[in-house]
Amino acid sequence: MNRHLWPGLNTVEIKVSHRPTEIKNQIAISRNILKNDAGEIHWSIAGLTKNPNMLPTLKNGPYNEKALVPKSPWIKAVPLQTPTLFITDNGSFAQTNWSTKNAADVFLWVLFTQYNGVWQTEILTLDTLSKDIPKFKDGKKLNAVAIKAIDRLGNESDYTARKIK
Repeated sequence: MNRHLWPGLNTVEIKVSHRPTEIKNQIAISRNILKNDAGEIHWSIAGLTKNPNMLPTLKNGPYNEKALVPKSPWIKAVPLQTPTLFITDNGSFAQTNWSTKNAADVFLWVLFTQYNGVWQTEILTLDTLSKDIPKFKDGKKLNAVAIKAIDRLGNESDYTARKIK
């Protein structure tokens, strides 16, 4: 049906000696089976919050990077406007800020930075509208910055990019 399939993992009722390891293994299995459509739903939240080892095990393992919600193209949505990106040279930093006309529809921002030709991404909350970006990082020079908006359904705007001199 071309819909998302996210296995539900019961983080409370697992009958093993080390629940965090078991959940970590179940995540690995679901990702192996589902490949690019991987994702999980945990129930109940108590299994994540009341076990002191659960969150560190997941945050340092399978959830060590932020991820975007996959697109749900079967749900109609208003297209997001391309953000406007402003950059000011602030000495050792590129002071960046951005906005869009339909800001109420934005759920997340994706900020792209390019150092020596290699792009890096950072997922930012909707209330983050600026960032000072170092012009040099790990001995590499900042070449470009780009930004795009994401809505709650995972739909993306076009991106705006600017070269850094």
